[in-house]
Amino acid sequence: MDHIKQKIARWLLKDEVEKIEIERIISKSIREKEKQYSEWVSKRTVTDMCRERFAGFDFKENEKDLIAQIPVDRVDDYLDSAVTIKKSDVFNYIIDYMIRKQVEAYTNDASDIEKINFGRATLNGIALVEEGIDSLVTEYNYRNTDNEDFDEHNAI
Repeated sequence: MDHIKQKIARWLLKDEVEKIEIERIISKSIREKEKQYSEWVSKRTVTDMCRERFAGFDFKENEKDLIAQIPVDRVDDYLDSAVTIKKSDVFNYIIDYMIRKQVEAYTNDASDIEKINFGRATLNGIALVEEGIDSLVTEYNYRNTDNEDFDEHNAI
């Protein structure tokens, strides 16, 4: 008898049952999307997200060009200077301070989207300077490392 009652109830409430099932599927989909988005955000820095949002200049794609633009007779000077700058506590303090203050400014004080976007672009510019120095330091390290003794098959 209960079986017949359930069939009649499903038939009478068919639309309601379908709505509930659709809502359940949508809720599950939303939870999955939220989880994916949360994982995506957790793997990115503020700078990465700003660049992605604005489809801005990606330093890693232009790294070789930076070094190629240095006058050949000045490459060593530029690379030495980059190492000195990167080792400087003052430079690192200023970069960190500017990034922190800029993020605070556009997240707390910006009154409209234009000011928020300006803050994001400024943050991106600060990060590009730091990445440029880092790129030159990487090149310096590569050029000043004895690569001839490197054996990729040696385990130690």
